[in-house]
Amino acid sequence: GRVLTDLLPSDLVTGRPVQVETMDLPLAGAGSEATPYSAEEEAQIEESLRNLGYL
Repeated sequence: GRVLTDLLPSDLVTGRPVQVETMDLPLAGAGSEATPYSAEEEAQIEESLRNLGYL
């Protein structure tokens, strides 16, 4: 995304320029990290997503 600087007062934009930082985050599903959810929690989440029509 980007900051919508056109919507902000020009003095605010010039006084506080946009700063962009990058973060090295692993891709979802990459690696062999353990899931933060138990098997039961995963099943509940999957059921909720299915009921909402996402799966």
